Amino acid sequence: MINVTRVPCNSMRASRTVGIGVAMIAALPHTWAAADDVSEEEFVAWVQESAVPFEKWKMNAALAAWLDEAIGERRIVFLGEPGHFFQEKYDVQLMLIEHLAQRGYRHLFIEGLGASMAEIVDEHVRTSPDEDSREAGSERYERYRTRVLGHDAESETREFSRRLSAAQRAFVDALQAINSRVADAAGPLTIHPLDVDMKPGGCVLSITALLESYPDEVELQVLGAACDREGEEPFGTWIGRLESIQDRLKAHEGGLLDALTAPDRARLLQCVDCLVESLAFVDTRAADGKMDRALVRREPAMYRQVEAALSRLPADARVIMMAHNNHLSRVGADTMRARQPSVGEMIETAHPGEVFSMWMLHDHGQLLNPMAPELLEELASSPERVESLLVRAGEAFVLPLHSGSVGERYLDEKRRLSYFSWYETATLTRQTDALIFIDAITPLSPP
Repeated sequence: MINVTRVPCNSMRASRTVGIGVAMIAALPHTWAAADDVSEEEFVAWVQESAVPFEKWKMNAALAAWLDEAIGERRIVFLGEPGHFFQEKYDVQLMLIEHLAQRGYRHLFIEGLGASMAEIVDEHVRTSPDEDSREAGSERYERYRTRVLGHDAESETREFSRRLSAAQRAFVDALQAINSRVADAAGPLTIHPLDVDMKPGGCVLSITALLESYPDEVELQVLGAACDREGEEPFGTWIGRLESIQDRLKAHEGGLLDALTAPDRARLLQCVDCLVESLAFVDTRAADGKMDRALVRREPAMYRQVEAALSRLPADARVIMMAHNNHLSRVGADTMRARQPSVGEMIETAHPGEVFSMWMLHDHGQLLNPMAPELLEELASSPERVESLLVRAGEAFVLPLHSGSVGERYLDEKRRLSYFSWYETATLTRQTDALIFIDAITPLSPP
């Protein structure tokens, strides 16, 4: 038997913290000691004592035992990340996903995938690696390449897109391999959306495919055709027409949806919503010349995609959600770049007591940054970020929180932490149950 009692993770306290809704947490009296009463040396000593190290990128018995005990029966696991464009993000996620999948967590919600893109990734993950769907000319693979991996004219000429596509392809292939190893009576890995489609218009194909199962329902066929763009009409006009269709569907005019099965009805509503929001995101960003207003609208749309998918799952289904740390923020107002409320805050409120959260952090290295002047950016260890202290405890480890230890109280105050090559601020003891730390990161590899 493995002894993990050295890890000061008070499971009773952790369960109590996670099990309280966000509004109730805010109402509790604040009893933590002042964080500035804790020195950096005390904090580092606590981290060194409490960390559960792992070899890159392998699960070990101590980490597996801690995860199993800490997560318990909570059915939603957050895997937060500080950025999308470094290789170690995928390595850590795959290590954790395989272990969680063996425990029955078979539903993966992934940021960057809307309703249309998620179904294509899901189709690929469920395909046996031995099948010929990866051969050039295969209809499934061509759909996969075109709509998910971004193999279009832009992607073939832009180095960032080429690297991202290669990393995404490798990640999805790895999920496919995990599925082949774990699929059993608990079911296969299933991919779900945690976003709007980054390529606007993809859900037109999903809507068309769904309604093809009802060829005799003329009104539904007309409705499906109406979802497509009329020639080169402006996005704003297209969005207006789609919002009218949404109103009709929500009002269930004339029993319009009676012919659909309940799952297909929910799927149609989800796809129309994702289509509207993916168009609105691109249109708003283009109109404003910046992301602010588009990102504000995107957050509740992301949550609607999650809830639409969750509503179709069994009540005891176990799920993993992968997104930026600020999207999976439990208290959006506490996190600098989180929209308020954040997706994580909305999920926590809707599913109290069911969420276990882990945020990934890194110290130094190199990453891709499509929003910076240079594609490759150097990330030096910064004394202003909490990672500069974490790195003194090891190269790769999980750090359980909510221990009640004096040293942990250093995180009871907002601290700077990694976010792309910039920084985020958050009170980590309010936001997550554990930290996943890696010392150095490398950029996504070229194809």
